[in-house]
Amino acid sequence: MKKVILSIAILPLTMLMTSYAFAQVPERCTVERINEELFEVSLFYEDGNLMEKGLMIDGVFTGQWLRYNEIGVLIAEANFQNGAKDGVWRIFNNDGQIIYEMEYSRDVRIMARSFDDSGTLVSYRTN
Repeated sequence: MKKVILSIAILPLTMLMTSYAFAQVPERCTVERINEELFEVSLFYEDGNLMEKGLMIDGVFTGQWLRYNEIGVLIAEANFQNGAKDGVWRIFNNDGQIIYEMEYSRDVRIMARSFDDSGTLVSYRTN
């Protein structure tokens, strides 16, 4: 369980570091203007498969960010508002089964649930 929690805690940092690293290699990152201030950012694995995508306003995470494993299975779903964690975050195993779910409000975790490999709830915490 500690491994999952650590992965969740560093997810935004990983996204940021990945975004910076891939910004240096344009063919592994695309940025599409949605409107005057909103951009969709997509990051790709070396083989061209989608790794991560989400929205940014003025370089700040906003809305939903999705992360996929090397074979295209969704492994993380994160939500931001003005750069702060906000809303439901979910972590999935490589088969797409939910293993962890958290809810945030303005960067503060207010709920966390973990699930076993069969999807059965094994723990529930609130602040």
